[in-house]
Amino acid sequence: MTEVMQLYKEENIWKKILPVILREVKLSDPLVRLSYVNYWQEKSKILDSSLEGIDLINATDAHMMLRTFEKLGVMYDSETKDLVFEKQLDINCL
Repeated sequence: MTEVMQLYKEENIWKKILPVILREVKLSDPLVRLSYVNYWQEKSKILDSSLEGIDLINATDAHMMLRTFEKLGVMYDSETKDLVFEKQLDINCL
């Protein structure tokens, strides 16, 4: 998912990539997307509580990872929905 976040920083992303989404992933189902949001939220909470009392200087990488987890939770639902509905291509079409 970190790679997906990097892609979304690019301009005209859909002109540069061809996403292939396996049907069994079922990203078109909002409940499935929300389960991923929940996953990243929980990972964020666990990492955040583990970082309590630890100075930023002593856990820089862990703090950066926390920010990544938080961003993933925020963007996952809307970005994957856009991905599915804008550019869905079945692997059998290739």
